[in-house]
Amino acid sequence: MKTLVRRKGGGGHGGGHGSSGHGSSSHGSSGAAKSHGASSTYYKSSYAQPFHISYANTDVGAYGDGKGKKFTLGRSTPFPGRLAGSGTRSQIYGTSRYGSGYPYGATGSYISGRPFPFIFYPIALTEYDYYGSTEYRNVSATSRPGGLVVEAVIQPLNDTSGVTYRIVGDNSSVAAVYAALATNCSIKNPTIKNTTLAPFNPGSYPLPEQVVQWYRASSFALSLDSYNNSAALLSSMPASTNQSALPLSSDTPRPAGLNATFLTCLNSTIAASVPLRTVDGFSGYAIAYLVFASLAGLLLLIVVVWAIYRGIWILRHRNDPTAVPPPVGVFTALGQCMAARKERRRQAQLTLHNGFSHKQPTMRTNDTVVALREWVQARKDRVRRKYGPVRNADSSREPSPAPLTRNAI
Repeated sequence: MKTLVRRKGGGGHGGGHGSSGHGSSSHGSSGAAKSHGASSTYYKSSYAQPFHISYANTDVGAYGDGKGKKFTLGRSTPFPGRLAGSGTRSQIYGTSRYGSGYPYGATGSYISGRPFPFIFYPIALTEYDYYGSTEYRNVSATSRPGGLVVEAVIQPLNDTSGVTYRIVGDNSSVAAVYAALATNCSIKNPTIKNTTLAPFNPGSYPLPEQVVQWYRASSFALSLDSYNNSAALLSSMPASTNQSALPLSSDTPRPAGLNATFLTCLNSTIAASVPLRTVDGFSGYAIAYLVFASLAGLLLLIVVVWAIYRGIWILRHRNDPTAVPPPVGVFTALGQCMAARKERRRQAQLTLHNGFSHKQPTMRTNDTVVALREWVQARKDRVRRKYGPVRNADSSREPSPAPLTRNAI
């Protein structure tokens, strides 16, 4: 019998955690879904839009890559002091066991007290303390990222065998995944209606022993109603977190006769689409805004620097009545510079010999050098007028003392 193909991820037992914010966001971008090959029908739908997780101050959405830095939960969260974040799409797969697929923090066999690498809470499938899941069972919908825990029935199209799969997780994640399955896997009832997503009650289907695959550190699951994995029963659970759970080799084989192609489609689509942190590229509008803001900031910087320069110039030349201060406006000064440069170029056109005009050969000295020399000469003239004539090098020397001569004896 074929087994589900799992990507390489962590092991052990795990959990996820979130704070608030659920439902689709109308302002988000579906770029993650589009860039990862989702159909246009899907990435243009509201189910592909990210939703905000306030405690993590980030957006999550279908086909998101995850990643990000680890951070510590604050006091306003139900689990202050715990680490969260940094889980990636490549680490999304678990196994058929509750708490599997944990990229870090997998200590012991119970999930209580663990960090939350994918930001989401784990879900509790029973009313008992199954592998330490009690602390996650009574979290309110407003505190759980993605909202209330719900489940949805998945059946293959045109199938008369009555095989029934279920997906269970937070409301927003289940809706996003269901819509992705509808576009990829030919399921019955592909349109999401008010009755498609039903609130999940611990102890009802799916049960822990019916789960064929866990994802996202036990915050999302795929189950099969006709599956009964004895290794995942409550009675098979170790007595404490210090004891090891049964090995995966103890899992009960799945029922014979399943459509392996359909099951593989479910597994791969869930793993690819279940919401994670999204990091979309800039849109065209965002790029245009950044360019405009950068140019505006540069212009403002030029104006401020020019004002400072002009103020310093006036302060330094306040005692020079002949000094002409720079113009107030930076654009006026720029215009004057351009006009002066144009005039220098015009002077290259000389009128000689009774009105006959010819073009003077190209100046050998660069215009900038000429302007610099003129500025230096003008500054020398101002200094000369202010402090009097400047002595040359010869006149500035002190007269040499007369050589000493001895008196005749």
